[in-house]
Amino acid sequence: MRLLEFNKDEGGANPRRPGSKPPAKKAATVQPLPTPSQRSARAKPNPTARRGFAVNGNTLPKPASAPPVVLEDLQERIATLEKRLEEVSGKAGRKASVKELRHLQQRIRNLETSLDSELWQAKQREHTMLEMLAKQPLKARIRQRYRRFIESDLPAIGRFLRAAMHNWWQDSQPGWWPRFARNWKESLDKARR
Repeated sequence: MRLLEFNKDEGGANPRRPGSKPPAKKAATVQPLPTPSQRSARAKPNPTARRGFAVNGNTLPKPASAPPVVLEDLQERIATLEKRLEEVSGKAGRKASVKELRHLQQRIRNLETSLDSELWQAKQREHTMLEMLAKQPLKARIRQRYRRFIESDLPAIGRFLRAAMHNWWQDSQPGWWPRFARNWKESLDKARR
C-alpha cells in the first residue's frame, strides 16, 4: 500500500520533502476506466512471487514491499488538510464551494482510514511476532512429547493390553465344561445300572 503518493498541492496540503524538485506540469489526459477483466487480471498476484523457500546457503530474495509509512508525516498531512479546510471555510471574501469542502473532507477521511489500516497492520504484525516468540522450539516440543509418551501413554497402553488379555482369558475358559462332564458321567452311570 503506497500512501504517500498523492498529487502535490501548491496549497501545502501535501508537503514536499526537503531537496525534492516540484514535478513538471503535464497536460491533463483522461484515461479510460479499466474493464472488469483488466481489473481482475491486475488484481491477481503471481503465486510464485509471494513464495520463497530457503535452500542451504542460498536464500531467495524477499518480494519487494512498499516502504513503511511514517505516521508523523501522515499526521502532519492530516493537520495541514484540516487547517486548509478551516481556512477555506472561514474566508469571508470568498465562500468555499460545497464541492471543495467535500473534496477536502474526503481526503481527510482517506488519510484517517489509511492511518487506521496502517496501525491495524502494525498490531497484526506485532501479534504474529509475539505468537511466534511464544511458541516453543521444535526440540523442546519433541522432548516434551517423548516424556509424555514414556510417562503416561505407555502405562495406559500396558493397562489396556492387560485388561484385554484378562478379558480374553476369561471369555476363552469354558465355564460349561465341568457341568457337561459331570452330567455326562451321571448319564453313563445311569446307563450302566
